[in-house]
Amino acid sequence: MSDPKREQLEELTLRGIVAYAVRCARRVQPLVEESGLSTCHTNAVIEANNLAADFVRGVSLNAGAAYAVEKVQDAIVT
Repeated sequence: MSDPKREQLEELTLRGIVAYAVRCARRVQPLVEESGLSTCHTNAVIEANNLAADFVRGVSLNAGAAYAVEKVQDAIVT
């Protein structure tokens, strides 16, 4: 599948855009896991992707989501 053009992405709903981002992230996830990043950083990437996938599926994002976001932010700062 070729990369979508900007106009094609603009036609998608928010969930559609996030679904596309999740698919892209899942394709490179093995590279993240093998990159030598700390376990904290690797887990933050995986958790962020899982959170985005939950959003696409319509799962209610609650306190668990806030925790995941906090962990991702911590990993980015360190």
